[in-house]
Amino acid sequence: MAPARHDPHAADPRLRAAALAAVEEVLRDDRREKYLACRVLMRLMVADGVLDARERTMLEATMDRCCLDLATRGAIWAESLLRLSPDSVADPTVHAAAAQPLDALLEGIAPAGLEELLVHLHHGAWADGEAVAAEQSIIARVAQRLAALRGAAAT
Repeated sequence: MAPARHDPHAADPRLRAAALAAVEEVLRDDRREKYLACRVLMRLMVADGVLDARERTMLEATMDRCCLDLATRGAIWAESLLRLSPDSVADPTVHAAAAQPLDALLEGIAPAGLEELLVHLHHGAWADGEAVAAEQSIIARVAQRLAALRGAAAT
């Protein structure tokens, strides 16, 4: 008979609960960052007033890759619809989300997430074949935020 394995967490359930809570917090933060990043990507894609099939496909694929649930995706699509057609959505939560400034969204994304977001934004800006000034402005703002965070970390 094999000797019994000692589980260090079994001795102290408080330690196990604290470890699980820490993991849950990290996962929650990661999901929040992915949600914010997808919202920024959506804003870039509708910045020219149109969401064409290539942009729609890219946004949907990015939301798939980020494992966003249906309710979260629905909120992002509702915000995109509102941005494209302001009278089309009556839901006050969608209006509140759309009213959030870009900088408020970027504040919730860590530097590593901003780096990844920049890659998606560059691809997204060219998804419809052209990168318009409004899209370039969003990319520049994200790059500025990332540079500021890197500068602050260096000091």
